[in-house]
Amino acid sequence: MSRLIRYTSGFANFLAILTIMVEVISGAVIFMLYTIVQEIQFILPTYWDLLVDVLAVLLIAAFLLTIALLYTPLYEFLPYVTKVFISSLLAIFALLGPIIIGMNYSKLGDTVFLQYAFLSIVIFIAEAMIFYIIYAIRGRKLLFVTRHRKALEEISDGLRRITRVVKEKKDLDLIVDASNRAFKSWELIVKHELIERWDLSRIIFQALFIAMAFYVAALAIIFNVANYDTLIVSATVALFIFIIVLALVDTVQSERMRAIIK
Repeated sequence: MSRLIRYTSGFANFLAILTIMVEVISGAVIFMLYTIVQEIQFILPTYWDLLVDVLAVLLIAAFLLTIALLYTPLYEFLPYVTKVFISSLLAIFALLGPIIIGMNYSKLGDTVFLQYAFLSIVIFIAEAMIFYIIYAIRGRKLLFVTRHRKALEEISDGLRRITRVVKEKKDLDLIVDASNRAFKSWELIVKHELIERWDLSRIIFQALFIAMAFYVAALAIIFNVANYDTLIVSATVALFIFIIVLALVDTVQSERMRAIIK
């Protein structure tokens, strides 16, 4: 088991280093694009389209690697600072790329790319603040968990004292059973809070994911991936399906939680 943990930890750190390397390379590509926009004699303008394609591939790879590090068991094997650094660096370059690309199009008289890039940053900041506040409020719930634990310890201590005096131990079965169920409920509360714990790396990534989803959808409209009628119909159908599926999943999860609590 210790060998498995050591190998898993090594693999997690390897992926973290690989992710940082991919992000740094994407930053270098963004710098090259910026020199082209500013007409600095560093990279020939003919390489613009190739560099944009390379940047898109690098950012997609960085997104996938970050998901693997933040939303799989590998998450537990990385230091907190490393996770925050990875998600922060990804956010900077993922949001800076559209700005540089938009600046190039604005020189040609098309400012719509720059406008959507700006809106992506606004969405990212707003979402990050919302998630941060929500997670901070959730963190305060741990105070109630601590109080619950202390109360359970006092109950257990009282039962031990009563056991020494009471002759009929069967009379204490109901109390002992209630105490055991209370400890189980405490474990469920702790697990729930630990799963949804306050984590800046996930907050940044979630906000970035929403901002990039908006930007990609905007690009789909700009480049006329599909006509507006098709987009509207598809989006409406997807909206209804999404709400229905989400409601069903939430209902199932709620029933499972009620069954566990009972």
